[in-house]
Amino acid sequence: MRQGQHYNKNRSRGRNRRSNNGGNPANKVYDSNGPDVRVRGNAQTVADKYLQLARDAHSGGEWVKAESYYQHAEHYLRIVAAAQALREQKQAEREKQQEERARQQAERAKAKEEKAARERKTRENSADSENDAEGEEAKRDETAQACENGSASKDENREDDKPISVKSEAEAVEKPAVEAMVETIEEVADSAS
Repeated sequence: MRQGQHYNKNRSRGRNRRSNNGGNPANKVYDSNGPDVRVRGNAQTVADKYLQLARDAHSGGEWVKAESYYQHAEHYLRIVAAAQALREQKQAEREKQQEERARQQAERAKAKEEKAARERKTRENSADSENDAEGEEAKRDETAQACENGSASKDENREDDKPISVKSEAEAVEKPAVEAMVETIEEVADSAS
């Protein structure tokens, strides 16, 4: 072992210890040196002890000593009050964090539910479009079968099934005129021969 390492080893013994400065002041152990007495304990214990000593001194007629004990008690009661305020503040922060987590969980659940509803709707729409496609294919098959069965039955129903349009009416007007012209031309051709 080199020189200096042994020295550093001894120096590092207390480096990783947590200091007692932070944390909860209500749980911290205080060592109080008051007038004529030494009191040890947490802040509430020390304050209670000083209050008891102040009452005893007051009842014994030692007004100055009683006032001194009351001042010491007041100091530790302020520490207790500060610790309680800190505890309430931390409690309020914890409740706020819990409410925030609950709100975030509710938002995630709502978003998940909306996503599931959208997916369900998409599946329904795709199923409907598949059904529509199947229906159109069935109609085409029926039409093909009707064509194969013959046009006679179709000719019988043509007048009833066929919607009347402007074009079909014009064709209906032009057809007799064309036929009349063809007949006239044929008559002229027959008479010339």
